[in-house]
Parts: sequence; C-alpha cells; structure tokens
Amino acid sequence: MRLGIELLALAETHVLPHTYFEVRVSVNGAAVEESAGRDEFRSPAYFRPGERLAATGRINIWDEDVAPAIALRVRPAYVVPIRLRPGDRLGLHILTSLPVDQGTLQACLAARVVGGSRKAHDHLPFSHPGVRVDWDRRGRFHVDFGQWPAFPTRKGGEPA
Repeated sequence: MRLGIELLALAETHVLPHTYFEVRVSVNGAAVEESAGRDEFRSPAYFRPGERLAATGRINIWDEDVAPAIALRVRPAYVVPIRLRPGDRLGLHILTSLPVDQGTLQACLAARVVGGSRKAHDHLPFSHPGVRVDWDRRGRFHVDFGQWPAFPTRKGGEPA
C-alpha cells in the first residue's frame, strides 16, 4: 500500500530559525527509510492549530528570502509504498532540534495518515490513550499508533 504521515500542530506553535523535523514511517518499530521526510525552517515560523509542521516522503526547506512568512505552507506528505499487513504496528520516528520533552510533544502534536485507505481529514493526537510516545533522547521520539488498521483516529479536530 502507499501512505505517508503528516505532523499537525494542535496549538499555536512558534519555531525558531534553524529548527528542523526529520520524520519516517515505522512498521513494527523499524523505520521505513524510503518514507524519510525533512522540514527545515531557516527563518522563524508560526503555525496555527491544525496546520502541517512536517511530513514524510519529501524535503521542505523554508527560507524567508524565498517567500514572505505569510506564504508559509508546509507541503503535504508524499505517499510511498509501505508493506503493512493487518496487525502490524504503525508508527513514526521523529528527530527534531526543538527542545521539547515527551509531555510537550504529546500535548502539542497530532498525526494524519495519508493514503492507506484513510480519509485525509482523519487525525490522531499524540495524547490519545491508544498512542505510545517514547522519548529516546533529546529531540528523538518514536510514536506508536498501534495495530494497523485498527488504531483510533479523530476527525476534524475533535479531541480524542
């Protein structure tokens, strides 16, 4: 199947210059390297709730010299082929320069699965009780959404 994952802001989020997110889909805890995505902000950026911060499958570098800050729109995830069987655990590896801990990440972010028979507006807050977030070390996280395709999702910003 083909799918990608997008990181969404749940609250107003400000990022400082030189902030980056590297994200990869994981299956049963193992990163799928072909799904790697990187979003780098060379200038300060502001995101409203529900806006995309990062996504898998492509590289997006934001520089204010390219466009004014008001034009910032992080590109959607590119869907890539991923071997995912019923019962496999779907997840996301995140590496970021933001100085956030596990609790902050859970309170501020959600994921949206694109492709894989999911509707584009389905999303899953990292604070959902069915989601496990492991903090490996500063800026390095693994998010486990649970078994495919049964993991829970919420639509249109509803709380989990």
